Amino acid sequence: MHQRILKSLRFYQAPQQTTATRQTLSQYNPSPTAPWAKAPGHTAGSTAYLIRSTGGPVLLTGDVSHTRWGWQHGVEPGDFTCDHTGNLESLQQLKALVERHPQIAVRLGHQP
Repeated sequence: MHQRILKSLRFYQAPQQTTATRQTLSQYNPSPTAPWAKAPGHTAGSTAYLIRSTGGPVLLTGDVSHTRWGWQHGVEPGDFTCDHTGNLESLQQLKALVERHPQIAVRLGHQP
């Protein structure tokens, strides 16, 4: 199941990670090589991570959508986004992934 989810949005393995990213990922999965997807828009190098947790798959959206309201209404971050069109496409792709795989829990960039 997990591999099928990964293939559906072109998730990759072994990202370049900062210490902060490794600390965040370790809360969900001790593996330092969590699958990730390019999710450009808010910043050129934005990424999303799919974590395999004991409670099931968890999508960390990063800055694709900052808030639950933004996620639910398809609204990307505001004025500080470098590419609104790219961010909206990334948001729509991640939302479509979760619609196809409703067992994925979503964790947003600026909300628990």
